[in-house]
This record gives sequence, structure tokens and C-alpha cells, in this order.
Amino acid sequence: MKKLFFLSFLILFLETPKLLAQAFNCTGLSASRYYLKDTIMVNCDTVFLLNKMTYSFYKNQLKKINAADPKLKELVTSQGELINLYEKRILDMGNQYAELRKTFDENLKKSAVFIEGSNREMTSINSSLTKAQGNIAAAQDSISSVKSILIKDMAKIKKNNLKWGIGGVVFGVLATMVLKGQ
Repeated sequence: MKKLFFLSFLILFLETPKLLAQAFNCTGLSASRYYLKDTIMVNCDTVFLLNKMTYSFYKNQLKKINAADPKLKELVTSQGELINLYEKRILDMGNQYAELRKTFDENLKKSAVFIEGSNREMTSINSSLTKAQGNIAAAQDSISSVKSILIKDMAKIKKNNLKWGIGGVVFGVLATMVLKGQ
């Protein structure tokens, strides 16, 4: 059995025609087509593997479409146009996405700059408020000390005025007594 398999493989290998290759470039993507009883068609993103019988079937169907019914040919043409419109729409949407992404990135950068500036300003405002609070606390301490000094001075002034008032009354009473006693 092994000999039979090996012999059939050897016969198949020796009888196959030479491999032909054709290279082409499709928008930066290179691909190769090989012919060895089967046909491989590479269309950039799709690979069709067709044997001789399947290829003939599709070729005959295309001939029938082109030669037979004009409405069928029109349908195939319309389908091709729809595919082209769809591909154009995909390209347009890709461009719109790229533009939207660019706008989004620019807005993101501007927002980051704005947030950074706002943070700096908030830090500055915070330090100004802290400084103002310190100044207000110092002013309140100064006002409290001035108030206590004023209260003490007013008490001294009242005491002094009371002394002068009592001294004036005593002097007046003494002066009246001296003048009446004469």
C-alpha cells in the first residue's frame, strides 16, 4: 500500500506541468498568481482558488450574462456601480473620521492647556487668599490689641477726669468756705 501511494505521488509530481508565476502590484500590496492545473486569482484582499472546471463555469456564466439578457447585464452593471458607490462612501467616511479625529485631538490639546492654565490660576488665587487670610488675621489681632489699649486709655482718662472733677469740687468747696469765712 505504501509503495502504491509513493508511486502515485511520484507519477503525479513528474506529470505536473512546470509552475508559472506572475507578480503584480495592487496599491502597494504585492501578490503572486500561480498556475498549476488550478488557478489562483489574488485581488488585493481576496483570494479565489478555482480549478479548471470551476473557472470554465464562471467564465461561461459571464459570457451568458454579457450575451443574453440586457436586463441581467444592466443588473450586473448596477451592482458594480453600487459597489463603487459603497467603496466611495467608505473612503469618504474614513476621511471624515480622520478629520473628526484631528479635531478631537486638537480640542483635547486645547483642553489640556486650558486645564493647566486654570490650575495655575487656581493655585495663584489660593495663595492670594491664604495671604489675604493671614493679613486679615493680623489686622484682627492689631484691632484687638488697639481695642484693649483704647479701653485701658479710656479707663485712665475717665479716672483722670474723675480725679480732676473731685479735685475741682473739693477746691470749689474749700474756696467757698474760705470766702464765706472771711
